[in-house]
Amino acid sequence: ENRPEDEVIKRLGRQAIIDWDSKAVVPDGWQVKPEQIKKEWRSFLTDMSEIPGDVLVVTSNGIARFCLSAVDHIGCEKPPLKLATAAYGIVIIKSGKSTVEAWNLKAPE
Repeated sequence: ENRPEDEVIKRLGRQAIIDWDSKAVVPDGWQVKPEQIKKEWRSFLTDMSEIPGDVLVVTSNGIARFCLSAVDHIGCEKPPLKLATAAYGIVIIKSGKSTVEAWNLKAPE
């Protein structure tokens, strides 16, 4: 919403944000299409399977959370949907199959 979190919570209610962060339930009024985002992640992961080497992807945690349901396998402990600010995940694509190897990591300080 491009607003401070306290303003968003005031408008939507705390539970709407909890549901968004933990279950990817889109709050009322948000223009988010989860199935479309998942489809785009799957297409992107397929495209990336053709690229040699590593690829850095920068996105919002609102979009990143749907990557978890687009990969073929989760290879780490159950990850939270929401990436913390400045956190990252590692997705490995091998033989056309995508695996989340790590999620919600932060660089050492």
